[in-house]
Formats: sequence, structure tokens, C-alpha cells
Amino acid sequence: MELLIGILIILVWIFGFSGVFRGAKNITSASVKSLTEGGNILENLKEEFRDMGQFEAQVTKTKIKIGERLVDAYEVRVRGLISAPRSSDLIFVTSLFDYTNKEFDFVISSLDFQQEKTTTIYQNVVEAGTIAPNQGYKNWVKVATIYPETLTGAMKGSRIIRVHVRAMPASELSKIEYGLHEKGTEIFAAAAKDENVYLPEKGYVEARRERQEAKELAVMIAVGIANYESEMSPSEGKVIQAWVKEQVESVSSADKEEIKQKLNDAMKSSFADASLGNLDLGLLIKKMASLELPALNKSLIELLIKVAGADETITQTLMSKIREIGEALSVEYEEIKAMSEKAFLESTNIAHSEDSLEGVLGIDASWTNEEVLSHLRKEFAKWNGRIQALEDEEEKKKAQSMLEAIAAARKKYGSN
Repeated sequence: MELLIGILIILVWIFGFSGVFRGAKNITSASVKSLTEGGNILENLKEEFRDMGQFEAQVTKTKIKIGERLVDAYEVRVRGLISAPRSSDLIFVTSLFDYTNKEFDFVISSLDFQQEKTTTIYQNVVEAGTIAPNQGYKNWVKVATIYPETLTGAMKGSRIIRVHVRAMPASELSKIEYGLHEKGTEIFAAAAKDENVYLPEKGYVEARRERQEAKELAVMIAVGIANYESEMSPSEGKVIQAWVKEQVESVSSADKEEIKQKLNDAMKSSFADASLGNLDLGLLIKKMASLELPALNKSLIELLIKVAGADETITQTLMSKIREIGEALSVEYEEIKAMSEKAFLESTNIAHSEDSLEGVLGIDASWTNEEVLSHLRKEFAKWNGRIQALEDEEEKKKAQSMLEAIAAARKKYGSN
């Protein structure tokens, strides 16, 4: 099961994060859920309130077998008097907070049955039947099981997790969001316990930081490509600026100015370095690859192809460099080829430049004539089939432009 970080990445400026965190390590919902519900709650409700202490929580580390695996887990139990002023349907609601920095940072769950109804924030609900005034639990009863490998906190690693349990009317559940309840919510009893828990998933705060770092690296790499064969032209600069604008528009209003400033600074500094010959593309690409953000890697390659074609010339040398970058970032060759074809079809002038043929058609400089012609035959079959199926006249014109480019390349490489 994959974490639903895409929505929350947008809310906390991560996002689509499509979005990036890994799944729940092959734990199935059905098998986990059967071990998560509270046990013996209905049977243990007592009226012996005089023998009960105040409502309190206990968190115990354990290991639970799920399928063939032993999984680290924490069991949450409560006991004590529940001060219900009237008979009511009782539920126990367990919420988690990353309290490492003494703040109530939310915790995300990858298990759908351990999430709030409208968010992916951790929440475990156990129905406990009807409670009357002066009832409670003399003995410990389980109200939740926590699986660290299914959780995402603010940061990865050893974290102080505050486990907060509320005993409350079932009708009040909707008033809890992001682990916090609205003012005026009726709570019969509540208890909290702090526990040191190791969270193996990358936290959403560090993910947000890494996404921002990746965007700055993308701008610098794009500037490097714009300056790869000659100094960056105004049209290439405009393509990069348009990408920056898209990134700024995708974040919340509160962050727009800060992000805009950082990306513009990255563009200015990298242009200055490139002008002096000090821009290390290899180092920038290594840093980008280390962040392991596939969606942003693809976005970068698409940006680089647009930059390469901004002056209506996609050279073989530049496309070879972009393919090399794509390989370093684990972007498949076919995806890069599709992006270059898209750039070609959206342009009105690239087709008229002979220097662009190899770049557009994905011809590698190391290929023999025979390999080039074999590749061109496959491309011709693909585009010829495509043009027969198209009905839109504009799309047909674009496909015809590609066929003309293939014909020009075949002539260039000696085919009759």
C-alpha cells in the first residue's frame, strides 16, 4: 500500500510529494486490522468506580507476526474512570503527534483504516458500546496498535511520538482533524503518553526541503544546458523563467515569495558560474540523483528538452547530453524520446533545421549508418501508422512534419 502523501504534500507544502513516500512494507490491511482493534472492551466496562484511578494510558513495545514477518509494533492500553455525565455511545480515539520539537506535528498513516475520515492523518477508533455515568475500566484494555513502518512524521528516525487517547461520544468524532479537536468538543476522559519511536519513512518536513532543493538544482542544471554549447540566449532564459513561474504558482500563497526568491537566486548564481566556467553540471546531477525524486527528475528532463529547442535547434550533442542526464536520474530513454518528439511537434521551425534531425529523432552519435537507418525505418513505420489514424488536421500536419524529418535524415545517411 502506498502512502497518500500527495494530498498532504500540497497542504503542508510537500506534494503529488505525487505524489513519493514508500508503501507499508507489504503489510495487508486485512491482516493488520484484525490485530489493531481493542480487545475485551465491552466485557471490561465496570461500575466499580471507587476502585478505579484516574484515566491513564500505557504504551508497550512488542512484535507482531504479520504473515511470515515479525513487525515492530506498539500496543496502546487505557484504564480508569470515564466521567460520562449521561449514557452515551462510547468510542476511544487514538491520535499521534510527532512531539520531538515540543509541537503537535501531525503523523501520517498509510493504512486506510487508521486514518481520519477526511485526511491521511493517523487515527484509530474503537467502539466500546454504551457507557453510563460512573463507569470505567479497572484493568488495562487495548484501544490501538501502532505500526511504525506505516507512519510518517515530520522527520525520519528516532522521534518522540505523543500518543493521545480520548474517550468520547461517537457523535463527536467528526470534530477531530489533524489529531486536534475543535473547541467545545465533548471529551469524557483523555490521557497522553510519550514514546520514543523509530520512523523508517522519510519525514514530510525533510521531503519538502528536498523538493525545494531539487527545484533549485533543476534550475541550475537547466542553466548549464542553456550554456552547454554557447552562452544562454534570451529565448532559453524565458523557458527557464516560465518553469520557475510554474513552480511558484504550485505552492501556497504564504510560500510564493520565498520560493520565487530562491529559484531566481539559483538562476542568477548558476548563470554567473556558467559564464566563468565554474558550473559543475556533473556535481549538480549527482546531487539531484541522490534526492530520489522521480517526478521532479522527469520534470527536469522535459525542461531541458524545452531549453534545448528554445532556439529552434535541438542538436545531437545537446540531446546526447540530456539523455546522459536522464540515465543518471533513472529516466527511461523512451520517455526522453517521447518528450523530444513532443517538443518537435509543438515547434514551427525546428523541422527546418538539418542540425536538429539527430536530436529530434533520437539518433546516437556512436551508431553506424546501418544502425541509424534501421532506427529510421522503425520511426517511419510508427509515424506513418499514426498519421493514418489521426483525424485532427493540425495533428496530421505535425505527424507529417515528423515524416519529413525522417525522410531528410534517411537522405542524409545514404538511404534511397
